[in-house]
Amino acid sequence: MKSLISLILIALFVISWISPACAETITLPAGTRILVTLPNNITHSSIESAGTIQAYLTEDIRENQKIVLQKGSMVLLHVDKVQNPGILGRPGSIQINGGTINSTQGTKIPLNISRLTSGKSRRKASIAYTIISIPLIFVCGIGIYMLPSALLTRGSGVTLSQGLVLNGSTASSANIEVTE
Repeated sequence: MKSLISLILIALFVISWISPACAETITLPAGTRILVTLPNNITHSSIESAGTIQAYLTEDIRENQKIVLQKGSMVLLHVDKVQNPGILGRPGSIQINGGTINSTQGTKIPLNISRLTSGKSRRKASIAYTIISIPLIFVCGIGIYMLPSALLTRGSGVTLSQGLVLNGSTASSANIEVTE
């Protein structure tokens, strides 16, 4: 029995010693193109500035004919700024600036991904209604009812749709261990 246990321990030691030798370190260069997709709709009201949103890698990333980042790997995108629609027709907006992806060994790889998406502005309409309503206040008094509506006209919100594909690249090189 002792010899069987010894044999098993020796086999485990040999396997653990040989396994790292099968791994290869590959350098993923800075500027490597990546595509990520959003798994669900993101609206200006569902996220906050300085937050993160999840996305997923749309295709395998290969270097030296080896997969270094797998399709479906989670990507965290950094939300730089979120603006809610405002008065005087100001539209809502979401600004994404940068992100990270983890290699299978847990190495954080910084990404260059940038996108600014804005809703529809209604500023011209708001200003036009305001300009029209001010003289009407003095002429017939009806403008007093139009002015608050003109000033409080809001721009539209913004939605980043599920399945939206964002184009980016790696911000720096990374050494990634790949097993055969």
